[in-house]
Amino acid sequence: MHSSASAEASSTETAGWLWLLARWSLLTSLGALALTLVFLLGVGFNSSVPPDYAELVQASLQPTAYRFAMVFDAIGWLLIGGVLLTFAGLARSHSPICAAFLAACAVGQLAGSLGGFMRLDGTSALAAHYASASVAEQAVLQQSYPVLNAVIQSQFHAGQLLQGAGFLVAATVALDLVAFPRLLAFCIAIPGVTSSLAFVVQLVAEFSFPLLLLHILVGIISVPFVLALTFWRESARQPGPAASAALVH
Repeated sequence: MHSSASAEASSTETAGWLWLLARWSLLTSLGALALTLVFLLGVGFNSSVPPDYAELVQASLQPTAYRFAMVFDAIGWLLIGGVLLTFAGLARSHSPICAAFLAACAVGQLAGSLGGFMRLDGTSALAAHYASASVAEQAVLQQSYPVLNAVIQSQFHAGQLLQGAGFLVAATVALDLVAFPRLLAFCIAIPGVTSSLAFVVQLVAEFSFPLLLLHILVGIISVPFVLALTFWRESARQPGPAASAALVH
């Protein structure tokens, strides 16, 4: 009797986390899509200047679009953290160690968010000065910007490392839940692999924009969207977290 009540309580808790996962994953996917569109269509790229300060130049040419992009960037890290925290909730009852690790990785996304806000404030402020500076002053800013960028990138590296580890562990949590289709559970490892690979590549070589774009398009837009589609479709039949209860029986 007690065992049956405990199992039912666990199923209800899991259903609630799946309900939240569907909605939070959709927000994450849409946020990453907005970042990609604003950056590619609004900010753009400038291949006529060295990559060391190309972002500074583009931020000075497209200040409004750049600030919008950085807002989405900073918020995007927090949304990813929310997805990892949801998986921590799913793992809490049957794997508390994994849950604690996932919660730590989720909190670690604050580092990436801080990097985004530093670009929003620091890079934007430097870019505003760059836009009105003389040629001599611009040369000085071109020399100083890489220092600021290195500090910002260190925040991204920390967040990316924890993000990669978090999604890899989240995939193992999903494999233990009957609610997850096996293929979808394996797909959750994709952002873990791409994020970890991006981290390693930046340690031994130069920044790879194609790899970052792959990570965003597949790992942060597509995979969360499929998560949202899978579990929202089930829970939409009835309002509230209890709608997902059938998924865990």
